[in-house]
Amino acid sequence: MSDLDLRWPEVVRGWRAMDEPVLSNSGTITLTVAPTPDNASVTLPIVVGDTVRLHGGRLFRLGSMERLSGNKMFIVLREAIPAEPKPPPEEPAEERRVEERRGIKFDKDKQRWDLLPTIAVAEVVGVLTYGARKYAPDNWRHVAGWKWRYYGAAMRHLVAWWLGEMIDPESGKHHLAHAVCCLLFATELDLSEIAPDPMFGFEDKVK
Repeated sequence: MSDLDLRWPEVVRGWRAMDEPVLSNSGTITLTVAPTPDNASVTLPIVVGDTVRLHGGRLFRLGSMERLSGNKMFIVLREAIPAEPKPPPEEPAEERRVEERRGIKFDKDKQRWDLLPTIAVAEVVGVLTYGARKYAPDNWRHVAGWKWRYYGAAMRHLVAWWLGEMIDPESGKHHLAHAVCCLLFATELDLSEIAPDPMFGFEDKVK
């Protein structure tokens, strides 16, 4: 026998194949079976629709059977191809688009505020807080002659740092943080459409 021999399941023991199984191109097998000598039953213990497994492991379903002489049965087996699982129902197009875009945020070409160095920024905020307590919040916006005054203040802090002094003795804050504040003030006022006279009092200062 070939690897298409019928390996009977437990329920059909007592019956044996009488000839070589013939497998057609359509996946159908024709086979003659008969009771074994020690089997007194003449009824094949499977019915149309039941499945049997061949020697090679392929599963076939009993399609039809016909009784022959000498208690033989001519049977036709059709390969039982498992039904393919049905795909899940397709979501509506709009819901699918929402699901595909969930959790997406487009940050390309946007300002990278996350690049600010937090330790340095925290020190600058400390200087701003000190200044707000000493003068008033946003007092720096109203300083006339801000251009030369903040330039001079920034340079004083930079020179002190350059000469080795890290901390401003009055505020207890880093000299560079003070310089950054001065440059931020100057930048803000320089870009503002409404600002005090940037050079007010400069001529009197240099006389």
